[in-house]
Amino acid sequence: NLAQVLKDKGVKRESIVAIIAERSIEFVTGIIAIMKAGGAYLPIEPGYPDDRIRFMLEDSGADILLVQKKYSKNTDYGVDAIVIEDGVMCSHESSNSKSPITHDDLAYIMYTSGSTGNPKGAMIKHHNVVRLVKNTNYIEFKEGDRILQTGAVVFDAATFEIWGALLNGLRLYLVDEDVILDADRLGEALKDYGITTLWLTSPLFNQLSRQKPEIFKGLSNLLVGGDVLSPKNINIVRHICPDTRVINGYGPTENTTFSTCYTIDKGYEDSIPIGKPIANSTAYILGKGGAVNPVG
Repeated sequence: NLAQVLKDKGVKRESIVAIIAERSIEFVTGIIAIMKAGGAYLPIEPGYPDDRIRFMLEDSGADILLVQKKYSKNTDYGVDAIVIEDGVMCSHESSNSKSPITHDDLAYIMYTSGSTGNPKGAMIKHHNVVRLVKNTNYIEFKEGDRILQTGAVVFDAATFEIWGALLNGLRLYLVDEDVILDADRLGEALKDYGITTLWLTSPLFNQLSRQKPEIFKGLSNLLVGGDVLSPKNINIVRHICPDTRVINGYGPTENTTFSTCYTIDKGYEDSIPIGKPIANSTAYILGKGGAVNPVG
């Protein structure tokens, strides 16, 4: 129904639609609706300053903004704003027609901090997302797997979590931010929901592993990344949770979450490898001049 609302407002193939929401049912509903209408989604953190939000809307060319109801007090950004909440679109007549998008069309734009000061938007296509979570080799998505979303909606770990679940018929679980940051409460959530797959930033993993490393015992897959991994903390968790597969996931936003991955199968003292390119990807080792280096 929301997709039809967007189409009625002119959203078509590769239209950019921004969405201000936290990890929530509304966010997932919103991005699926945007895609079904043919558009590409632009996630915006609710806590961003107005100047940053305005810059992202103008820079991306978005002229429609979806806003989760709890953040809808200020929608004066010079674009058409639609408030999304549970059930709000139920009365709308939907034609259920899909837009003719292709694998080469935009799926989303995600802004990074940018090294020059202004944020920069990474443009990610549908085949980039599919390559991350389908027919891959760094992780096995099995029937019955359950993924807990820890990544913020503006951080591309959410691509792995949301689409890794939805495109493989798995369950995606959502909890509040304060649960993720608390070792005791996160441990309870992982156990209560039977979570099998979890992604954490390296700093947060370090913090949790120092406080309560045993919370990861029930996991099949624990992916850690976003920064250099600490061998000391990784070794602790591997020792206490021998049945948990720990994976170093490495890659920039522009390359859709993971470029290379490495299953950590032994203890390391100094540095942990970033591994090899994930399936359907290639990595090149370049010298200072930009030329491809020979083996070794």
